[in-house]
Amino acid sequence: MPMLLTLTKKQAESLKEEARRNYPAETCGLLFGRKTEDATYVERIAFLPNIASSPVRFEVDPVQAYRVLVEADKMGEDLVAIFHSHPAPAEPSCIDLNHMHLWGETLWLILSTLDWSLAAFYMKNNEICSVEINFTEEQHREN
Repeated sequence: MPMLLTLTKKQAESLKEEARRNYPAETCGLLFGRKTEDATYVERIAFLPNIASSPVRFEVDPVQAYRVLVEADKMGEDLVAIFHSHPAPAEPSCIDLNHMHLWGETLWLILSTLDWSLAAFYMKNNEICSVEINFTEEQHREN
């Protein structure tokens, strides 16, 4: 599993702007891109409405999520992370932990609206693993 998530600074700012726009409700979305042996690269963010409209949990409309996933598949994109904001530190909540195991090793990117920090995690063998985040000026391109 890659232990590095690469986001552009512009993508990180987009996540923060969307969280500010939806505050106090949690913001959520799906991140698409690609994985290599060393890193996960985000190439596109698809924000989805939090139909729970809750400041402490998120729920996406399954029909909208399905449409976004089908569109990504047609474009040859892979789901690389699930994003949401928290009105707490950027770490998985009890609710997150109950759902993370359903997504295999898909990364969970969490934004704290307390200090606007980002942190990434995945679950492997029922253990939470941290992933380092690398913020770049431009998207990584393969030669």
